[in-house]
Amino acid sequence: MKQPKQERSESTQTLLLDAFAELLRDRGVHEVSVADVAGKAGLTTGAVYARFGDKRGMILAAHRQLTEQAAVRMRSWARKGPRAGASPRDVVRAWVRGASAYSQRLEPVVRLGLALDDPDIAEQARTTLEVSVQTLASMLRAASPDLIGPDFEKGLALGVWAAQAMSVERLLIPARGWFEFDDEDIVERLTDLVCHSAGIRERARVRR
Repeated sequence: MKQPKQERSESTQTLLLDAFAELLRDRGVHEVSVADVAGKAGLTTGAVYARFGDKRGMILAAHRQLTEQAAVRMRSWARKGPRAGASPRDVVRAWVRGASAYSQRLEPVVRLGLALDDPDIAEQARTTLEVSVQTLASMLRAASPDLIGPDFEKGLALGVWAAQAMSVERLLIPARGWFEFDDEDIVERLTDLVCHSAGIRERARVRR
């Protein structure tokens, strides 16, 4: 059983990371100081240094928290299963929308992680991708049990990684508004990409 001191420490860390993420929505990382984060959280700078060491440590912790939250959300989605009557394409489309919305909401932290080019962050990114593939595969099999075998798994992994790579490139190199993932046409194109790679042979919606 956890001691009260441990619980307070975890609560303080969460409070600091939430404050950091909120500040990053309006400012660049170089404009956010340790004192800013501590003040936003209603704590002292000593609390920041005691838990993270420095701002870099706080960035790593924020990205780790993001990875863990993403994994929890995806596994929860998989446990619920697809809606009644959903086709494999419907499942892929829902995944594209959900992944894009989550990435956009936490874009400041994602950008920081990419900028650090840290091996721990690279490992966290791989973990997120692996969980994405696992949960999407589980949902697709629930919708269509014949989607099995190494070719399906390899193709699905390739499609998911490609779609995620496009999301990362969008953050690093803005494409003049061409790749806004709340655009329905872009959602359909990414859905096409994943379905084609995984061998899901459903006709796409006709675009106008």
